[in-house]
Amino acid sequence: MVKRSQKIGMPEIVEIFQYSFILFIVSMLASFMVSTVFTELDKAVDKALDDDHTNTYISVKFFETFLQLFVTAVVYFYVEKTVYLFPSIASKLYKSYESWKSISYVIHIVLIVTLIEMNSSLVSGLHFIAKTLTVGNPH
Repeated sequence: MVKRSQKIGMPEIVEIFQYSFILFIVSMLASFMVSTVFTELDKAVDKALDDDHTNTYISVKFFETFLQLFVTAVVYFYVEKTVYLFPSIASKLYKSYESWKSISYVIHIVLIVTLIEMNSSLVSGLHFIAKTLTVGNPH
């Protein structure tokens, strides 16, 4: 059975706009808070292991990046739950419209991009891991 693609109309556009805006603001604030904490942790780790070119540094950076991904996943969970507290404007404007029909697209795109890309510490850690895996010790 072939699933027919969902048509996008004005109610979906209104809902996508509304939740994109809400998620952008909430996820930017959450990302800023997470990034601030982990940027300080990065500085402490880098200072403590400044002259260390061994596997200890690589192991610590791997663990730190994994910890950031874990925290980001938890934040993602709570930000997603928060967005459902806001009623859909589209369902108020268009009485026959079923709320939250298009929200899953918004959640995945806006949250993933914002929570990861706005966290410079996480992006740096992911680049470090990629470089380590492809060329060896990047230090």
